[in-house]
Amino acid sequence: MTELHSFISSCRRLDDGFFAMSPDDEWRLGGVLHASSETRFAAVRKASVKDSDYEFKGLWALPGGMVRTTIGKNDCEQAVRFAVENRAAREAGIRTGGPSDCILASHLGPVVTSYTAKGSKRYTLVTAMVCSVSASSDLAAGDHSVDAACWMGTSPDWRMFAPANRLILGHLAWPALTETQRDQATEPLLDAIARCGKWANEIGLTPATAPWEDTSKWQHAWP
Repeated sequence: MTELHSFISSCRRLDDGFFAMSPDDEWRLGGVLHASSETRFAAVRKASVKDSDYEFKGLWALPGGMVRTTIGKNDCEQAVRFAVENRAAREAGIRTGGPSDCILASHLGPVVTSYTAKGSKRYTLVTAMVCSVSASSDLAAGDHSVDAACWMGTSPDWRMFAPANRLILGHLAWPALTETQRDQATEPLLDAIARCGKWANEIGLTPATAPWEDTSKWQHAWP
């Protein structure tokens, strides 16, 4: 069992339906889906809601969100899979082939993001799932939280992605990037690492490393 799977199995559903290891944790669990088709992946743009204090509105991200359920068994991995598949279907029209097609990206370590909701700062520990899907049809934004959905190439406009999503994408895409593409990605990824690292430090978790560095310590740093 990998450290990620051990961590997931230790998380439980809290009274409000969110997941963490304990109600005392400062973070709650979130999940995103990297749905790829050949050299492309699915992305959504966070809606720009008037008067919203959401910091990442107008930025691109992978489909996903908070892991929350008020019904069913206390199976966190099942809840993560259901949450990201459901959000991917609602936000972009992505239909996965089934549970066996989506797997946890267990080579990633903990990625921390922070956002403001109703004037309160909150932290999310983001897990990532990966799957291959058919790109035979166009994607369509179908949820009020996003205003666009599309396929993107291997090397997108990195700065237009929310920090945690940018960092996850960087680690997933890095092996396939050319030297030129890596040069273009390096500065935006360093920015994401600094921002996510600050949030990780604020709640006592290990900051993520760059995809071109030794990632082994970070991979084994799940709470």
